[in-house]
Amino acid sequence: MSVLWLLVLCAVGASQASFLLTVTPHKIEAGITENVTVQCSFWGESALSRLEKITMIRIMRQSNSEAFEPIVEKRDNEDNVHVIGLDPSIYVTAHIGTVASSFIEITWPVASFDVFGHYRCDVLGFDLNQDPMNEKSPVISVTETNVTAYDVLELLLKDRVELKSYCDAEVAASEARLMAVINRMKTEQASNDLILENTLRAEISALRTDVNRLMETGVLQYWPEGTYALLMPQDGCPNNVGAIWTTGFRKFHTESTDRNYDHVSTVNHLRNPILERAGTNNFMYQHFCVSTTLSPGAAWPRGSYCINRKGDKCPSGFETGSVAWNEERTGSAAAVSGTLPDGTFAVGSAKIFYCCRNDSSPYDTVYLPTARPFYLYRFGGNCQEVVGMKVTAEEMTFDTDSTNTDAYDNEYHPDGQINDIQMQLCYYEEI
Repeated sequence: MSVLWLLVLCAVGASQASFLLTVTPHKIEAGITENVTVQCSFWGESALSRLEKITMIRIMRQSNSEAFEPIVEKRDNEDNVHVIGLDPSIYVTAHIGTVASSFIEITWPVASFDVFGHYRCDVLGFDLNQDPMNEKSPVISVTETNVTAYDVLELLLKDRVELKSYCDAEVAASEARLMAVINRMKTEQASNDLILENTLRAEISALRTDVNRLMETGVLQYWPEGTYALLMPQDGCPNNVGAIWTTGFRKFHTESTDRNYDHVSTVNHLRNPILERAGTNNFMYQHFCVSTTLSPGAAWPRGSYCINRKGDKCPSGFETGSVAWNEERTGSAAAVSGTLPDGTFAVGSAKIFYCCRNDSSPYDTVYLPTARPFYLYRFGGNCQEVVGMKVTAEEMTFDTDSTNTDAYDNEYHPDGQINDIQMQLCYYEEI
């Protein structure tokens, strides 16, 4: 069942009876998806509605940050349905009668970009006392879905189920071998405890090897628990069955009055654009993958590294700190877009929060998902080793304003320097 239908059912359950919007199908891609329908109709027991007579039913849409505006409406004293600002190819049907039979519906034969936006249904009429009423449905959002990405995700889920079954079978087989050894030893009434101990040690070691091998294949891997953010590489955000990544960027306005020393590693894997010059102004970008939904993965492993904070606190095992940028103030043109890590972003300044840990050697390899490349921040002098991944050291240098009031909050921040701000990065790709 889609999230949309869950929301619909929750809304009906809460109010018992109301006009609600539904959208079908739940996967929509512009120029590809056919017969996209937005419908407003009554859900629940009509006897519970306060509406006695309906005079108008309409669908409202909000695009970007504009106010809601009607796009289709049906009035009880007119046969026609009014269509406002929509392509002539769309189909609109509507009926005003009893509460239960009244509806209005828009259908796009093929999804176009004007499908996307926030929708609301307004139903106008009178109650039993002939007092005017305007019942408004909950707002729903229609956003573009990359169908290919969903298909890939479904395949990953299917593969994960199959691999998990394999994992369960392997562990069960190892347990069966272990019980067979124990039973055999009991049957033979072995008197040599050393033989029994060595045999058990060998079986436990074999079981541990089986589990480790399965972890290396990615069967048991989710991105770790919590909410957080990572720098985005060229290949985009990591695959993750357990959480949903959203994206955003911060555009830093760097020194534009004097000579500029912005720098990024000659060979790097950061998401573009990175360096930009517009007229006399210089800019640097950081693009982020942000997990705002709790992943079902295990705790983050012990080690020596940093990630970005999201949700006002760090996952278990991390300490929080921050870096403050003193950006170019002359004609400041810094910008933000999308979802960002925890921080404050103002004209001429930015402060971003991090989660760092140094509770194990960076040379003690840890398990993280290996399906796609990712970045960690270096912390403690060396990049953390990750099983099955090759790591490349990279760096970024932001030439901040000549007044140089960059600042660290405490010692929990990525390796580097301030005045100007330099950050040491660790890029991971599958071996």
